[in-house]
Amino acid sequence: MLPSIMRLPVFPIRKIIPDLSIKTKTDSQPERIDYLDGWRGMAIALVLVDHFFNLPGVDSGRFGVDVFFVLSGMLMSNILFVKRSSLGIFYKRRISRIIPTFLLYLFVICFVRYLSVKHLDYNSIVSTVVFMRAYFPVSPDMWSDSLPIGHLWSLNIEEHSYIIMSLLTLIFIINKKEWVILIPLGLISILFYIAYYHFPSIAPHNFEIRTECQMAFIMLSAGYFLLRDRFKSYIKSWMIPVALAGASMCYFNGEGLWSYVLAPLLLVFTIVHLRQASPKLLRLLATKPLRMLGSGLIRSTSGSNPFIRPLAVII
Repeated sequence: MLPSIMRLPVFPIRKIIPDLSIKTKTDSQPERIDYLDGWRGMAIALVLVDHFFNLPGVDSGRFGVDVFFVLSGMLMSNILFVKRSSLGIFYKRRISRIIPTFLLYLFVICFVRYLSVKHLDYNSIVSTVVFMRAYFPVSPDMWSDSLPIGHLWSLNIEEHSYIIMSLLTLIFIINKKEWVILIPLGLISILFYIAYYHFPSIAPHNFEIRTECQMAFIMLSAGYFLLRDRFKSYIKSWMIPVALAGASMCYFNGEGLWSYVLAPLLLVFTIVHLRQASPKLLRLLATKPLRMLGSGLIRSTSGSNPFIRPLAVII
């Protein structure tokens, strides 16, 4: 099971996730789809509820985080493999949206820490800057670090996944068939989790937050997104809420290893095929409170206001 502290809210809430089934007007002004804003709002609500109320028996924080991973995989797949954005533009936009806020947050917490104790663990700082804190130093681990960086574990996974997917664009032999790599990578990630779970002697410390165990959501989402139209005619609207219900069951505490195996498969199916859900479900997701939460926070954290954007790292 994931440690309870893993429920902390995470960095990726600041991304803009456009409707991936349509062309956007411009890259900076994507067309907004109400039910996707509502879906993001639901994920944000799950994370915030877990952070502030920590409901017993359900890991809503993990649920929300995994939803963001799936959305991120769809977005990156659309940008890199459908729109074929150049790597220069891709990295420029990723860096401009993430790195300034990330470095500002890290600078502030390091500055405050130094003022209080006159000492900093530079090994920890360097590994955090290069998005490898989940791997080294082993002691103190990410959760025990003197700096409040535990919630950045998901950012490490996002960045590693971005690099892996961007490198796939250089393999011309799989052009327009990137799913042949992405889906196996996602399945291998699940196998890593199973192996570490069943054989603790080979499992690294805090394996639950390492990329090889958590990238399944992103890779499977990115790969299946490229295939979804092939299965469109077989998907019925009732399958979406059934898959969502099954995915939800995976986030009740004490459900065991199977929940970590099924969660990425069910969530990816649900979100990738969400546009084929019944009108009632889409209207429910498009209710004003969810849309406001999903679109309002995204706009504030992706904007240029230097006083608002750092909040994405903290909350």
